[in-house]
This record gives sequence, structure tokens and C-alpha cells, in this order.
Amino acid sequence: RALLRFWEMELVVLVCAGAMIALLSRWLTKPLARLTQASESIAGGAYGERTGLSGGDEIGVLSRSFDAMAAAVQEKVDALELSVRQREDFMSAFTHELKTPLTSIRGYVELLQDEKRDAQTRAKFYEIIGIEADRLQRLIDDLLELSRIENN
Repeated sequence: RALLRFWEMELVVLVCAGAMIALLSRWLTKPLARLTQASESIAGGAYGERTGLSGGDEIGVLSRSFDAMAAAVQEKVDALELSVRQREDFMSAFTHELKTPLTSIRGYVELLQDEKRDAQTRAKFYEIIGIEADRLQRLIDDLLELSRIENN
């Protein structure tokens, strides 16, 4: 009977010890699970994700380094997104600026096709077409200059 009682107590002690070890290991690995979760979120595009872990141990140091790295990545992504938006805005505005003289040239060419116009009016239309063509050339030259500056 004493031996059976000993084995029962031994079993209880082993179950309790196992439960304590499981809880302790879960508590110890929880920061690593949080780091893993944060890295997966960032890999998925959630650049604002942070671990939020603190502490003086190695995992705390790793967490702070990870958060600093994530912040640097977010800054770079934000800068790239801003650059893309600015480029798109520029292209939209520049396209509009190119369309204006081109539309004017087309309109005056259509007016010149009407043979009922007198020579003085036709000369004025040719002058306007020349002015708009010069404007178009300046815009193209400006774009080429910007491209050269950007490439250098």
C-alpha cells in the first residue's frame, strides 16, 4: 500500500512538474512568438507593426532592434510612396501642359483649312501656331533637362 501511495504521489508530482514546465516554457517563448507574428505582419505589408516588447534580456534587445528596423523600413516605404505620388502628380500636370499648346495648334490648323479666311487672318493663325509650337518645344526641353538632372 505504501508503495502504491508513493507511486500515486510521484504521478501527481510529475503531472504538476510537467504542467509547470509547460507553463514556464510557454511564458519564456511568448516573446519569440510575438517577434515571429510581427515579422510575418511586416512581410505581409503592415509596415506599422511593432513588437512592443521590452526588457533587459537578449530577447528585449532583439525586440528593440527589430522595432528600429521596422521603423526604418516604414520610413523608406513612406518615402517611396511619396515619391511615386509626386511623380504621378508631376506627370499628370505635365501632360496637361503638353495638351494645351497641342490643342491650340490643332484648332488653328482647322481654322486655316477654311479657305475663306483672308491673308491677314491666316498670317495671324500661323503666328499663333508658331508661338504654341515654341511653347511645346520649351516644355519638351524642360522635361529632357529634368530627366538629365535626375539621371545625374
